Amino acid sequence: MAEQHRALDWLARRHAGESAALIASRAGVSEWTVLKATKPYGPFSRPSQQLGRTTVTDERHRDRVEAWIEQRRRGRTPTEIAREHGVLHQIVSRSTLGFGPYPAEDTISAWVEARRQRRTLQQISEEYQVPAGLIGRHTAGHGPFPPPVGTRRLPDGLLGISAIAERVGLTSPPVLRWRAAGRLPDPDFVTARGRELWFEATIEEWLDSADLQTCGECGARCYSVAQHHKAKHLADAAFS
Repeated sequence: MAEQHRALDWLARRHAGESAALIASRAGVSEWTVLKATKPYGPFSRPSQQLGRTTVTDERHRDRVEAWIEQRRRGRTPTEIAREHGVLHQIVSRSTLGFGPYPAEDTISAWVEARRQRRTLQQISEEYQVPAGLIGRHTAGHGPFPPPVGTRRLPDGLLGISAIAERVGLTSPPVLRWRAAGRLPDPDFVTARGRELWFEATIEEWLDSADLQTCGECGARCYSVAQHHKAKHLADAAFS
């Protein structure tokens, strides 16, 4: 094919959505050669066909980003959204950057109201499809909240294992392991049935001094984010 005709073919292909790298691979030339020959006749739309993979059209990408922004405003993390759409979480993060805050203020207000209506963190989590720990972290400053429906109420200012777990955004089993390993402060007293209880002030003081890490994905506080991520998030991904 003559050089002029070949350049015209490349130009048509770029306008049809093929990337310069894909065209170059098919033509047996460098990507730089294709870019040099076609650049003066641009601009070109975002490629929908790329070397080794296929991407969505500009219009479809805009629609997808709008959906991602709305999901993030409702509290979903970039990792969760990316897993659902089969893309890298960095793509979701970059595409939605600047459209926050995340979660949106009205979403946090809805979470606070739900907790005031005595709904559990798990119930709210299932409705919004976000980690319970994230909800707990963003609503903690708006409490205290009445105990969820169906739970036995302890006197104000007293916490059991489940309440401590909710406070740090975890389930009860890992907190029970902390207790067994001596990582929790000694209980302030034990009931006649052997239930260990702590004053809220005792737990708050412990949280201020404990060397806890915060999970960037769900907001839970734990001694090892790596172990927490392996046990919680990788396990969730395996079954999703």
